[in-house]
Amino acid sequence: MADVRETALDLLQCALYAELALTLVTKVGLPPEVVSRVTSDILTLAESGRGKRHFGCKSTITLVPAGSSTRREAMVILQRGSQKATVSAAEAREMARVWLTAAEATESDQMVTEALTNVGQMGAGWVENFFSYLRQVRGGSAMVDRMADELLRDAEAEQGPGAAPGQAG
Repeated sequence: MADVRETALDLLQCALYAELALTLVTKVGLPPEVVSRVTSDILTLAESGRGKRHFGCKSTITLVPAGSSTRREAMVILQRGSQKATVSAAEAREMARVWLTAAEATESDQMVTEALTNVGQMGAGWVENFFSYLRQVRGGSAMVDRMADELLRDAEAEQGPGAAPGQAG
């Protein structure tokens, strides 16, 4: 979940950088090529301070702030493998909100699972039934269930088979 949280925060940063660059072109009147060079220099400095050469995470998506001087719109480029997409800065902020919500919910579910398993001495089947019931009460949809299953599989893959949440495998 750390990668999801980091990607969400990077989505916010990229939206801000893209809006800054667009403002320098549209309001300050700097030529787009000058703003591009300055933005690249700023991002290089930011990357060196963060200890990595990209925004986002390779396990989620990588991100690049961008802009369209023709359309006068701040954009964020999303990439995963060979797939690329572009979203507006506003869409990037909304994505960040959703990703942060998912990270927090998953972390909370992992803590509850650990407490039920370790303190409550509940078995894996009981815990799964408990979360199935909660999804039904919350009005969980098939998409939410698929996402939850995917997140659980990812967490299990990180921890190893049969490991309790919070324990490395």
